[in-house]
Amino acid sequence: RFCPTWKSWGSMAFSEFETARFRKLCLDWWDVRDPPGTDGRVDLAVAIRGQALELAEHRPHWEKASEWIDVPFAKLTWNATAQQWQLYWMRGNLKWNAHPVHPTANTVEEALAIIGKDEDACFFG
Repeated sequence: RFCPTWKSWGSMAFSEFETARFRKLCLDWWDVRDPPGTDGRVDLAVAIRGQALELAEHRPHWEKASEWIDVPFAKLTWNATAQQWQLYWMRGNLKWNAHPVHPTANTVEEALAIIGKDEDACFFG
């Protein structure tokens, strides 16, 4: 499946292989998650910015259904020194904040599992 909202900005810190792997992991995770009540009208948008993966819901605008918007909900930033992913969520003030319980993950898969469980209602309310 092709996700038209897969984007890369600036110089990437990841190889093409890593980028393809992250893309597949994220899209497979989203396909399993399939948000309830969306009738397939919400997709995943992923942007790579330097050493970060930003995840957003790609969905129709709530006032103009013909327009599509990206609503960010999670950011994973690779910390090469610590060899861990730092996990952030988007607050209502549109600023990224470290996850209060799980600020780091060892793998993208582990981070996606934390986001999917959303035990603290940071990502999906």
